[in-house]
Amino acid sequence: MVAVVVAVSGCRPSAPDAKGWQSSAEQAVSDMVSEVATSRLTVRQALRHRFVGRYEVVTLTYAEEAARKAADGVSSLQPPPSARPGYDELTAGLTDAADAISRARVAVTDRDAQTARTSASALTRELARLHRLQDRLRAAR
Repeated sequence: MVAVVVAVSGCRPSAPDAKGWQSSAEQAVSDMVSEVATSRLTVRQALRHRFVGRYEVVTLTYAEEAARKAADGVSSLQPPPSARPGYDELTAGLTDAADAISRARVAVTDRDAQTARTSASALTRELARLHRLQDRLRAAR
């Protein structure tokens, strides 16, 4: 019987209070801003052939992994009732930004300059979106 209770209770997502949720959301967005900015800079420099070896691919791969971690970290939490109205916008913004990094990594790895330029523009748009989201989260404190 104990094993069943432990198994069932282990399936529930973490449910922070409103302050904990706010802190987690702000940290995830801040982390994502960093990863998107790093990725955009990396793509721009790769297009100018400023790297030796495969440095740009390694950098984008690490940024992609960190971005997924940021997005997954907050989306796996149970938002408190006060945060639910903005939950979809937050998680969609984080997921879209992580996806933009993935597309950039693919383009740079394939040495597809046209798609890499498109990816750099997409990363710029995602960065602006994240900054707006970051501002709204700060204003909600």
